Amino acid sequence: MKGIRWNFSKYFLFIEQRPKKLMAQVQNAIRLKRYSCKIEKSYVGWIQRYIFFHDKRHSKDRESAEIEAFLTHLAVEKKVAAPPQNQFFNATLFLYQEVLKEDLDLKVDAVRTKYSKFTNCPGKRLSFCDYQTIVWLTSTFFNQVTLWYRLTFR
Repeated sequence: MKGIRWNFSKYFLFIEQRPKKLMAQVQNAIRLKRYSCKIEKSYVGWIQRYIFFHDKRHSKDRESAEIEAFLTHLAVEKKVAAPPQNQFFNATLFLYQEVLKEDLDLKVDAVRTKYSKFTNCPGKRLSFCDYQTIVWLTSTFFNQVTLWYRLTFR
């Protein structure tokens, strides 16, 4: 019994696995990199929009000109702000580099939305004058509401 080899291969079925669908590959790659669930949802959403914009052709056939076309479509027709455009661009980079393992020539010259100078970002600090204005507005509003309450319900 010591020198005998057992061959069980004829008793087992070896099933060939189909290649996974593109979106399943994207989700697996994102989970492998341990990105958050929100990033996974947004990347999958952007990649699906990108695929449907180009009539469901496979991503391997695309080039940077089609990325430019979609970015221009977002900026001009959909009027999407700059941060979602950057998010789409990062999602497509992830698709090509991590999932499809292809090098992209990054000469994307698309019409893009510019950042506004006047939006108040959470990272910006308020000046003392801004702070005083906000305090004055909230206190006057509070005083008006209390006065209205006292006059109407007494």
